Amino acid sequence: MGDRRQKIIPAGGVVLLTAVLLLAGLSASCDHAVDDELEDHLNVTDQVTLRKFPVPYSAMVAISSDIDGTAPDEFRMVHRFLNTQEKTSMGEGLGLDIANSFWFFNANDQEGFIDAEEEATLEDQLSYFGGDQADEEYKADEIICYIRAGWIDTLHSWGDFSRADTDDTVFVRDHAKHAAKELDKLDLQISVWTNHGNRANIQNFGLGTGFADYQQGDVPDSPAYHTDLALDAGIQFIWNSKGSDEVGARRLLFPVDLRDGGRVWGFDRYTHEMVDGEKKWLWSVHRLHRQLSDENLQQIVNNNLYSIMATHLGNGLGPQGLPRSAIDALRRLKQYQDEGKILVASTSRLLQYHRTHLYLDYTAAKNEDGTVDINIEGVDDPVFGYFLPENEQIRGITFEVPQYEQIRILVDGQPLPDELLVRHAGEGERGYVGVSWFAPDYTDYTRRCPQPD
Repeated sequence: MGDRRQKIIPAGGVVLLTAVLLLAGLSASCDHAVDDELEDHLNVTDQVTLRKFPVPYSAMVAISSDIDGTAPDEFRMVHRFLNTQEKTSMGEGLGLDIANSFWFFNANDQEGFIDAEEEATLEDQLSYFGGDQADEEYKADEIICYIRAGWIDTLHSWGDFSRADTDDTVFVRDHAKHAAKELDKLDLQISVWTNHGNRANIQNFGLGTGFADYQQGDVPDSPAYHTDLALDAGIQFIWNSKGSDEVGARRLLFPVDLRDGGRVWGFDRYTHEMVDGEKKWLWSVHRLHRQLSDENLQQIVNNNLYSIMATHLGNGLGPQGLPRSAIDALRRLKQYQDEGKILVASTSRLLQYHRTHLYLDYTAAKNEDGTVDINIEGVDDPVFGYFLPENEQIRGITFEVPQYEQIRILVDGQPLPDELLVRHAGEGERGYVGVSWFAPDYTDYTRRCPQPD
């Protein structure tokens, strides 16, 4: 489609009428009347422009949490604080849209405790199956419930296959087959993948930097090949092990060409700082306050950036949960949202919105009755191809429009119901109309989702 995504369609056959009048050799005054009508049309439709973020926000932030070292109890404790408005051990819940990741398998044979009480080991990490086989479920029903609730939206690879001996690789294609079969059976689609772990995780793919040579997930002749299954299961966005010291960007997405000939979207995560030429990793709850510093958040707002901040929300917790520095930082983030500066979104929602916004194909036309129609024709995705979006895929899309006009939003010619639309007054003769963002959900799913022993 090129860079020009808005098309201006003359209303009521104005162009055809102009041509007929000219051919008929009518008077110059008639010509001017038609020109005036066309000009009036263009004065309206040329002013329909796509806003970068939903009103009133100037930026969008996601907290992308890797599930490493998270016991089931810790997951529940953290997400009651993050997602609900209940009274928790860390204070009143924030009610933010923050999702986590999960594993199907856990084959980590390294020693160590993962909880403050030193009762849970790496064998107790939150995973769908128990161990490295698909013959025994561990927290499957609970994970399914959290996925449906939106508390989980990312596969942190098919499983934790980190090993004490990094040459002792355990993952094979059958692991992906079993996991993909579960997703299909349950009619679940996970669109986000983040690579995980040490060199024993040969399932990783996307060729990150530093230790990319071990990644075999997209190599067709490898026993660990699985990316055909991953993409069929719904994966569209991957973090490929390449960290970033940029707090945010105007564009986070980039195409990734896989070695099996497939393509997928890659995305950046804010993982580290550079100090005296060295990487200082930030993806710990004990350093979350540095990622969510007031300086960083103000930079994101001032420059209208997207930001995905990598962390491990369930790793390194104390008996009461997150450290005070992380709690204060997350409250600071909530304040930025409450003030209408930053929209906090789950990783999958941010990426979906970002892709739709980048490649939205729409037209604007003024009707004979004076109303204006904005028709969303599709999303011209250069990686996965042109598609007609579902309503959930255009949540938050907002247009700046002439405030005095009656305006509808259509998808493929079908008007969206008015209850899906939001309208905002602007300054002077400008206003906004858009598709509403996702309604907040403060439900405490730890009380609704099954918690097997």
